[in-house]
Amino acid sequence: MKKILHPTDFSINSAYALKFAHSLSEKFKASLIVMHVAEVPTIMNSASSPSFSVMEAEKKASITEELKKYWKATLGDISALLRVEFDVRLNSSTTKGILEAISEYEAGLVVMGTKGQSKLKEVVMGSTTKKLVAKSPCPVLAIPENVSLKEIRKIVYASDFDQYDMAVLKKVADFAAMYDAGIIVLHIFFSGEKKENEMMTFKQQLSEHLSYANIEYDFRISENVNQAIANYLQECKADLLVMFEKEEGLIDKLFVFDKDRVGKFATHTSVPLLSYNLRTLTPAERVI
Repeated sequence: MKKILHPTDFSINSAYALKFAHSLSEKFKASLIVMHVAEVPTIMNSASSPSFSVMEAEKKASITEELKKYWKATLGDISALLRVEFDVRLNSSTTKGILEAISEYEAGLVVMGTKGQSKLKEVVMGSTTKKLVAKSPCPVLAIPENVSLKEIRKIVYASDFDQYDMAVLKKVADFAAMYDAGIIVLHIFFSGEKKENEMMTFKQQLSEHLSYANIEYDFRISENVNQAIANYLQECKADLLVMFEKEEGLIDKLFVFDKDRVGKFATHTSVPLLSYNLRTLTPAERVI
């Protein structure tokens, strides 16, 4: 991981995410890009004279100064030992602006908050996080509101015995090794659905292809996957939840922006969520 991207809307939740991004950049000795996507003023969209290029440059310069103030207010003076870049983009779509930056910088990780600075921004920031989880070509680390920065010691990987779990868990193991952290592979069975043979086969396949020693397996039986995962995270005092996102997958359910769903999940956990999707895997890793 050579570059970490931190998109911000200057909210309190973003500041928590910046602390995580900074900590990870130091741990992995990676560059950190702190960025903001601003809306393109209508007047800029409707004109092409040089004066509007000047307006654009001035707007970017102004927001860059805000980014530097945001950094200083959150972390203090910029460390001379850390390579930090500030990036401002004007785009009518926050998601598209971030995806462009991921591609241009070839970022290895995106670290961002899940809520914004106002009720309206919560919807915007939250939906952006959800879209990135599904579309980002690199993993996305979503930081819940008010989560405390601490050393990662216990990682829970929520598995549904997907065909790509092996490839993702190898990446998770590399991440865990940096912290000497333990990994728990968790599966949620529905009542009466428990299939011990399926679980034993999965464990055997993993043990044959994954050399990471500090890994264990567990399961729970529940009709409510979201609740079961949230309860388990609290029970085992997990520091990080990892999921593989696929169409209509577990992450999509967790990030459905319905008040009851989000409220219930947020009430039971303040654990960061690291997500992978099919785009984060190489062509070779997609071959089963």
